[in-house]
Order: sequence, then C-alpha cells, then structure tokens
Amino acid sequence: MPIPRIKRNQVLVQVKGCGICGTDLHTYDWAPKARKRRGIPIPLPVIIGHEPAGIVTEVGQDVKNIKIGDRVVADSWGAVESAISVVVVNSTCVSFQKISAL
Repeated sequence: MPIPRIKRNQVLVQVKGCGICGTDLHTYDWAPKARKRRGIPIPLPVIIGHEPAGIVTEVGQDVKNIKIGDRVVADSWGAVESAISVVVVNSTCVSFQKISAL
C-alpha cells in the first residue's frame, strides 16, 4: 500500500499493532454481509482493523500538541481518512485529542 499524504489537520502514524472486531473477521472471511459498509461495496484490497496503535511519523502544519515520535492509539471506524480522535501516550500523561472531523 502506498504511504498516504496527510492534510494540514492530520497526522501520519506508522501502525505497530491494531485491534480487530467481529466485523473485521467477517470481512476477512469475505462473508456476504461484510462486503459492503454503509451500503457501499468495499474496494479491494482492504486493510482490516480500526483501533490502531503506533508512532507518529508526520504531522500536518495545523496540528498542535502532537509531534513526530509520539506514541498514539486511535479510535476510528471505516477508512483511515475518517479517523476522528487520537490518544497521545507519553511518559507523563495520556491525552485525548480530536485530529480531524469526518
């Protein structure tokens, strides 16, 4: 997969691990009910999982309080572009920050 280009209000995360759910397993098995998301066919190839954790490798110019090298986890659903929140994990605190809106 090509590395995505981020927008001014986004961060790029090198994923080190990712949680999967029952829907992800149905997609992996390519069950009929998992071939569409919100009524739209899922394009292949697809990367499953929507609870990634990793390291920030790039920061958009409008993003504040997150820097390259921060360890983060994200809560999103659907495509990477729909990620709406990131939790920054460092040695002193854990903070919840909205990165980009849907």
